[in-house]
Amino acid sequence: MTAPRVAGWCGLGVLLLVGLGGCVGFVRDRLDWVHVGSEVRTKAEAQARFGEPHRTTLESGRDVWYYRLSGLGPSGQRPATEGATIAYVGIGPVWWTRRPDENVRIDFEGDAVSRAAELRTTQSGFFCGFNLAYGGLFMCSPVP
Repeated sequence: MTAPRVAGWCGLGVLLLVGLGGCVGFVRDRLDWVHVGSEVRTKAEAQARFGEPHRTTLESGRDVWYYRLSGLGPSGQRPATEGATIAYVGIGPVWWTRRPDENVRIDFEGDAVSRAAELRTTQSGFFCGFNLAYGGLFMCSPVP
């Protein structure tokens, strides 16, 4: 196949993709532990508010409790319960999710909470196509 013919087919493919409202891209949620302030101050308060931990460990001489919460965490905000990866291919996206085993971590020194962390998501990737949320505008940019 000659170069002009290949360029013609590629151009037709791009026009078809844009004409059908399709898009291309790849967006991924990254799950990161973020240290947060805690409304919970003791082991008894943690157990009363969140129940039994999913798992407990001893790290650097500290008790560490891990939870999988769907409601509010120690900060009063909802921790991430899943992270998605989305591949935009033509007309429809293809996505899959990851669900972590734990999304809250509470460290204790003796009976007192020394620090708490929750999972948060950040997105990265790129997207090219029509974004109907913005009135059908064509956009091509990194995410976020």
